[in-house]
Amino acid sequence: MKTMRLSKNLFMTMSLCIFAVLIFLAMPTSAFAYQISYPSNEFRFENIPTYCIEYPSSENLTVEKKEFLTNTAKNAVNAWKYKLQSSEKDDVSKWNMMLKTVSRNDLEGCDYTIRFNEETFAADQDGIQVIGKTFLFLKKIEIYYVGIDPSMFLNIIMHEVGHSIGLGHYISDDDDINKSWYTKLESPSIMIPTMHEDPSMMKITDADIQKVRSIYGQKGFLAFLETAPLPSPTPTPVEPIIPIDTFVSFDISETNILVQSYSQKFVSLSGKISPEYYSEGIPVYILIKKPDFSTEILKITTTNRGFFQVPLSFDKNSKLGSYEIEISYLEHTSQKNNIKFNVSNAFPSILKSESSPLPIPIKKQAFESEIPSWVKNNAREWADEQIGYKSFIQGIQYLIKEDIIKSSKDTKDENLSNKIPLWIKNNAKWWADEQISDQDFVNGIQFLVENGIIQAN
Repeated sequence: MKTMRLSKNLFMTMSLCIFAVLIFLAMPTSAFAYQISYPSNEFRFENIPTYCIEYPSSENLTVEKKEFLTNTAKNAVNAWKYKLQSSEKDDVSKWNMMLKTVSRNDLEGCDYTIRFNEETFAADQDGIQVIGKTFLFLKKIEIYYVGIDPSMFLNIIMHEVGHSIGLGHYISDDDDINKSWYTKLESPSIMIPTMHEDPSMMKITDADIQKVRSIYGQKGFLAFLETAPLPSPTPTPVEPIIPIDTFVSFDISETNILVQSYSQKFVSLSGKISPEYYSEGIPVYILIKKPDFSTEILKITTTNRGFFQVPLSFDKNSKLGSYEIEISYLEHTSQKNNIKFNVSNAFPSILKSESSPLPIPIKKQAFESEIPSWVKNNAREWADEQIGYKSFIQGIQYLIKEDIIKSSKDTKDENLSNKIPLWIKNNAKWWADEQISDQDFVNGIQFLVENGIIQAN
């Protein structure tokens, strides 16, 4: 999930969950200069995209408020469209972005959906509230609008649309610089992780447009279409950026961290760069999102074989709550590598009932009648680490057998524990707790099957 946040005492959106305060033992980088990281994520449009804006259906909204929300979403998409087309010297149609307003039950022909939700995504914390989130694999943006300053909406939605196009977060390796971008200076990008205190100082910048153009190359949104036409006249070739996963592994030693009153708790982040993409001297960027909605950046040097490890320390002064980590290398980031964990001063048995990081409030659909309760129970127990992955896979095999998940082959459970990404375990927990719909959960499993993460035999 991709997110944006507002600084303290302002509301905030978020891409992927939130974090507690860490005491980092990594060595700082140069105090005299900073470097920028602006990765692309793994999502790419394969044709001219159509954004569908679901017309708000809440009876608690006036017609004027519904029109305001809908028009703001249209303006956010059009802002990207006009900026991209203005940067094009040849055929501007390759940067077209289509729009239509739909009802929740009429999503045919939609490449990405923008939905408004009157439920609160996360509890207020230090005067901050989450108001937006992008779900790359489900191709939707959720906007939580209750109590939000209307002047914030345009920037929030433009940020989330940026994630849907393929942009990661724009960060520096200097946390003081990052803070100045949302408190004092004009933001250098609409994709900084924290929203500016002054909405007028944040907009889509040339850096954002050039990054999108570098992702898609000379063919624009047609770059990943198999029969994409060549521009006429043919310019100097600019190849699109093919999304890649640069990591063999990325793990944390513990996901439920229990802090004690008079001692420190140490855990470690560790990983390995794929030998195919390893390049000597290129750092790994780690973006940490905290429970107070601030961020911290780690810039890590790997060994000459691509391995890296970072120790983290927690004590009684560490903030409690849900954490999330994004990682990037060679300007590529992938949502499936994100790590979520929790810090608590409670006993582990209590922690289980409170550890679901920022659940997604989505109404249940009629689809749920097709899935027996034992499959959902298995998902819950697997997410809580009460049963092994094989019991969870038995439920997936059943869904494939009943054609709920589309596959012409049986699911193989060999070595799956090393292949299933952490985000699917979070989805299983949220689904079991009825915080996402059956359809959304099945979509996530379908993605694993289609991309060979769960192998069909």
